[in-house]
Amino acid sequence: MEILLIGLSHRSAPLEVRERLWFPTSSLAESLRSLVEMEGIEEGMILSTCNRTEILGVSGNGEDGFLALEAFLESQKKFSREDAARYCYRYTGRETVKHLFRVASSLDSMVVGEPQILGQVKEAFQKSCEIRATGPILDHLLRKAISAAKRVRTDTEIGRNPVSISYAAAQLARQIFDDLSNRSILLVGSGRMSELAVRYLIGDGVREVFVANRTYEKAVKMARKHNGTPIRFDQFFDYLQKVDVVLTSTSAPHWIIKKDDFPGLMRKRRSRPIFFIDIAVPRDVEPSVNEIENVYLYDIDDLQSVVDVNVEQRRREAVHGEQILEKEVASFQAWLLSRDLSPTIVALREQLHSIRKKEIRKYRKRLGPLSQQQEQTMEEMSAAIVNKILHHPIQWLKRSSGEPDALQFGDLLKRLFALPDPLEPKQEREKKEEK
Repeated sequence: MEILLIGLSHRSAPLEVRERLWFPTSSLAESLRSLVEMEGIEEGMILSTCNRTEILGVSGNGEDGFLALEAFLESQKKFSREDAARYCYRYTGRETVKHLFRVASSLDSMVVGEPQILGQVKEAFQKSCEIRATGPILDHLLRKAISAAKRVRTDTEIGRNPVSISYAAAQLARQIFDDLSNRSILLVGSGRMSELAVRYLIGDGVREVFVANRTYEKAVKMARKHNGTPIRFDQFFDYLQKVDVVLTSTSAPHWIIKKDDFPGLMRKRRSRPIFFIDIAVPRDVEPSVNEIENVYLYDIDDLQSVVDVNVEQRRREAVHGEQILEKEVASFQAWLLSRDLSPTIVALREQLHSIRKKEIRKYRKRLGPLSQQQEQTMEEMSAAIVNKILHHPIQWLKRSSGEPDALQFGDLLKRLFALPDPLEPKQEREKKEEK
């Protein structure tokens, strides 16, 4: 059996093409049933996210299997073979295993180290299990992929450092205040990045959210999304006396917060620290504000430099992650090869014991009457001889299961000992043995 994968991602296809091949959750079960009903596909799984769609299949023949996967894409999404040749990548065997492990571990993600992809792989696997589209091979493969991804996240720091402006801002707030559970935040403006940062901060336990916008209705709408309090734009400065974090993202052409505003403000705050995140262009907060004691100001360039450093750190950690995955891939390949070699080992054992029993029947009459104990001794002695002969080649075959030529070793044994095809019906094998 061969493990096949055909797919596309942000690396191989533009968004408009990826959209065409997206499988919505509502119809995924039906698509999976169609996949495993394709002739030549024994097991299957579909992973479909905003950045990738990948079809996994187990087939007895790689070439036929890929033809079936292409036919599936054409029937389900009107995605022609020409489209597949242009935008899709194909993996088979060990390459499939390694690719899937890298995907689950986020080493192939647009943002290396992002945690969402592992959850998406788990969901795709669960959906395949629910309709019994997976079998023993994909079941073992996906469990191993999930386990390997957890190892990468646990044994490296690949996901520890933020690589988005919004998350970097939230992390800096955590560093300054340590515990955010009793802190309050003021959002001035309604930029996308500042809203994301607010979400991260709320997730860390920020107690109170205030929202100011030049258009009050927008402030109301934004506050409602975060269970916050809307305030009118001309009142936001009064709230600087009480909040701990201020995110600004207005479209004002000039500074809306100046250094001259702070002497009186910090007296009213009794010098309690205040953290400004200014991600407006042009900037909302006068840069010299950062010179005031207990006032911390980061603009978008400051945050970008944090992100750049963290991206480089993630890249270094990704190298360690790749090394972990190499071992995990080798472990799965050893399991897969041992599974393929098991029928050969069983056939070898059955072949030699079958010869042993025939020879005993052939020469038994020459020995004359034997007691029950003598009969048992002869049976045990002959079985022991065969088992000792079998011991070394079987152990050698098991040890070689992790080597690239393992299946060739199995084929060699089949030829040397004239082993029957394990897929051939037992009655047919017995007829040939009698002849």
